[in-house]
Amino acid sequence: ISVLLQFFIWTKVLLQVKSTVHSTHPNGIHRALKWIWICVVLALSTKLVLQVLSVIPSLSAITYSYRPVVIAYLHLVLLGIISLFLLGYAFTVDILIRNKWVNAGIYLLLTGIFLNESLLVIQGGEGILGYVVKNTNVGLFVAALLMFISIALLLVGQVKAAVLQIKK
Repeated sequence: ISVLLQFFIWTKVLLQVKSTVHSTHPNGIHRALKWIWICVVLALSTKLVLQVLSVIPSLSAITYSYRPVVIAYLHLVLLGIISLFLLGYAFTVDILIRNKWVNAGIYLLLTGIFLNESLLVIQGGEGILGYVVKNTNVGLFVAALLMFISIALLLVGQVKAAVLQIKK
């Protein structure tokens, strides 16, 4: 019952947030920031749907016995919800500065997280359904590289912005 209540409340919160954003930002928010918040909402919504499905005992037993599925769930929560929320919040309250380096880093990070999650789900499907997709481990390495490069771009963007601020 609590899982369904949580899902229902999340739906009501989403509707409230949507109307609040439209009223407080009539011209919209920056495109990269908008994508961060969309990904946070999608990740949290996916997590809640997975929680609802985990109530089914047979499904729960299958999914939690495969390590890639458990890792995908943890990455969904830690990368998709917590990390992106903190990043989005830092940009929203102007702790971090946006520029072309930062925007590139944001899009690359979102791509890396999506690729990482997709490949982990594919690996979990390999174990559950018995099919094999070749080179998923290489794809996971590429996703990790994308996320590393994106964080470097975010850092370079912040340093460049700080240097420009000092010169003024």
